[in-house]
Amino acid sequence: MSDLSSGKGLAKPNIVFFANASSIHTKKWVDYFVNAGYTVALVSFSKTNITNATKVYSLGGKSMKIAGVNVFYLFSIFKLSKILKKERPDFFNAHFSYSLGFMAVVAKAISGISAKVSVVCHGTDVLCPPLPILTQRINKFTLHRCDKIFAVSDQIHDKIIEMGVPQSKVHTGQYGTEVLSPVKLKDIDII
Repeated sequence: MSDLSSGKGLAKPNIVFFANASSIHTKKWVDYFVNAGYTVALVSFSKTNITNATKVYSLGGKSMKIAGVNVFYLFSIFKLSKILKKERPDFFNAHFSYSLGFMAVVAKAISGISAKVSVVCHGTDVLCPPLPILTQRINKFTLHRCDKIFAVSDQIHDKIIEMGVPQSKVHTGQYGTEVLSPVKLKDIDII
């Protein structure tokens, strides 16, 4: 398999991130790929963008409540699917499983794109979500439909595995791992 990230003979993949554009965690992910020369688009509910992404789509100016129960975001699934049809990403990465991750897998299905979908689980989304009975079902639905899942700690990784997600889909690292590299990286090799 060719190393897509090397740039030798192959174009670098097109990546769409779906995350809070004003988050330092999003900035670390997005800026890594922007600075490495990937084609990157960012979709967010945030009005503020602190990343280096120049192509940013807004799904509205409502603020996400940290405590959860942000049902208004569900009304943006069709807008997100239209963005995906336009961008035709190779990879689609969402942050937080039961909210943006859920929207990502549904929007991908609606849009008909063939992108690989990954979700970054930051903690509260799997360890102590609001309305645990409902959100854990949403998490299982979402995580089982992702191609890759990034857990930012061993505790989050273990909780994801408890949900029946195959070990091969879960990667652990504080800021992600390079999964396109032909060299098998250990979980401690982080971006």
